[in-house]
Amino acid sequence: TQSAFALKVRTGEITERLLVGLRARLRADVIQRKLLVVRVLRRHFNRADKLLQTYGPTIRLRTLDALHLAIALDLQSQGRVQNLITADNAMVTVGTNEGLAIINPLAPTA
Repeated sequence: TQSAFALKVRTGEITERLLVGLRARLRADVIQRKLLVVRVLRRHFNRADKLLQTYGPTIRLRTLDALHLAIALDLQSQGRVQNLITADNAMVTVGTNEGLAIINPLAPTA
């Protein structure tokens, strides 16, 4: 999230002043448990490795995106999350192929 916020500043989509407010809001949401924060476990790294081995040769799946998907898949299997929200095409493709419920905010809904 911090990286996405910083990108928005670099591209001029938001100001540095707004960045400070967004960071504060994110911290507050975490403290108030509005966001699910989970520990990254060895099984997540192992699953990410398998995703990269499976999809990496044909899809530009980045390492941290594979880790993000591995965690989302684990949480979905536990019933702790229902959807992953991403506009990244590789994550949409791999997540969908793996049975993850994906919401792409850039894709029109029917």
